[in-house]
Amino acid sequence: MYLGLKLTSDMRRNEHVDYVCSKARKAFLSLRRNVFNATPEVKSLAYKTLIRPTIEYAKTVWDPYTSGSHSKLDEIHRLAARFIFNKYCRGHSPTQPCELAKLPSLELRTEYDRLKILFLIIHDHGKIDKNDYYRISPDEYFRNRHSMYIPPPTVRNDCFKHSFYPTAIKQWNMLTDATVRPYL
Repeated sequence: MYLGLKLTSDMRRNEHVDYVCSKARKAFLSLRRNVFNATPEVKSLAYKTLIRPTIEYAKTVWDPYTSGSHSKLDEIHRLAARFIFNKYCRGHSPTQPCELAKLPSLELRTEYDRLKILFLIIHDHGKIDKNDYYRISPDEYFRNRHSMYIPPPTVRNDCFKHSFYPTAIKQWNMLTDATVRPYL
């Protein structure tokens, strides 16, 4: 383990996802024991401050790409939504409580964080030298490209294909020109 991340030699994320889910589930059970009679607002705040940071710590780096790993993380998210509104029945979908508690999906939050980090790196607000990892294409405007288009890297294996830069660059290139420009 290094800085809270379980790293394996083959760079698979399954072991780390299991570790994070186990840690979050234990924290959730403790939270449920201690605030079971609280209001939905208190429960939501407790989830957002105690459990969600455990799940999202460095998630832009280790973001799982397999459906099994995603479902394990979403299970905790859905369980928290049910807990906030005390709706444990099978007949109640966790989608509506998630919307009522203003809990966006973990995938959406990760995508937003990934784009935010890439934006900061591109506009020299990060401590990473962007020239080591990618280059912005010349100011040629194409029909489907914005002015800060980054050519996607060539990838040959799943481990690199689903890592931070290729995924973030793919999402970055789908944004509009107004979105990628810094505020002046």
